[in-house]
Amino acid sequence: MRVYDPSLREDRDLPFADEVCKSAMDAARDADCVAILTDWPEFAALDLAELRSTMKGRLIYDGRDMLERTAVESAGLLYCGIGRAATGTAEHRARTRAGAEANGFT
Repeated sequence: MRVYDPSLREDRDLPFADEVCKSAMDAARDADCVAILTDWPEFAALDLAELRSTMKGRLIYDGRDMLERTAVESAGLLYCGIGRAATGTAEHRARTRAGAEANGFT
């Protein structure tokens, strides 16, 4: 897992992270999912088209309610936010659920 937080030094050792990145886009590189867990203003200003082209997957988990669902979906991403229904087709949700279960995330 790669992480980015503007307040973290790159040389900081985090037991739960494989890498502390220099930017949000660097952390999103080839990611299956991006989770926004802090409310730094730069996360609300992410270039969503660039984010989509940087990621391998399409799922955005907005744990701070920072992003507009319509903007995320317009960029070709799937949106899951606190207190909001996830986007995507029933088939996609079933594959996501099956993948989570196969990896012990139930």
